[in-house]
Amino acid sequence: MSHDDSVWSEGGGSGPASHHSVVGAGSRADRGSATVGPRSATGSRPATGGAALRQVDADLCLCTFRIGGQLFGLDVGAVGEVFQVERVVRVPLAPPGVLGLTNLRGAAIAVVDLAAVLGLQVGENVAPVDGRGPALVLRLQGLRCCANIDVVESVAPVRSGAIAESDAVGEHPAIAGFLPLADGRVVSVLDVEVLTEHVQRLRLRQAAETGGAPGGGEP
Repeated sequence: MSHDDSVWSEGGGSGPASHHSVVGAGSRADRGSATVGPRSATGSRPATGGAALRQVDADLCLCTFRIGGQLFGLDVGAVGEVFQVERVVRVPLAPPGVLGLTNLRGAAIAVVDLAAVLGLQVGENVAPVDGRGPALVLRLQGLRCCANIDVVESVAPVRSGAIAESDAVGEHPAIAGFLPLADGRVVSVLDVEVLTEHVQRLRLRQAAETGGAPGGGEP
């Protein structure tokens, strides 16, 4: 199979995957499903020293997941579904962060190492990432890719006021805020706009470096 830009395209799939069908069937989390409503309307972004959360009229709905020893959260509006990646085909000359291609209902889709793409520190002694296992199918302003994770923890509504904005100097720009949980853990909430920018850069870099290099086989 030849690599082309369609593996990053929202329209590349052959089956209708709902933008809001975040399910647990493709992860090691609960095998149930969660139904979530439409995305909340966004307002202006406040000016802070670091990344900022969207201002919303209604409550936020977060998909929380683990990578290494860290717990992250992402607005479900950016998550199409949870997908179990069983096979990954390497792409010659692919930049760091691109693990390869996999098959999603008959269409090739790029698989990325989410922590590497965002430059996140996820703890020491983490097993090497090969792309297989649970992944979030991200839907980001026309872009689509599978983001490798360890496990989905939950999909749940969150009061927007419960998330503390990240405005500290030196805070990672991909972290929009922090959500304390009842069990004492803290969810690092990812900024969807920053994530979109990083994935877009990775797509452009791969297109420039691979130049349509063949993937080495059908995913």
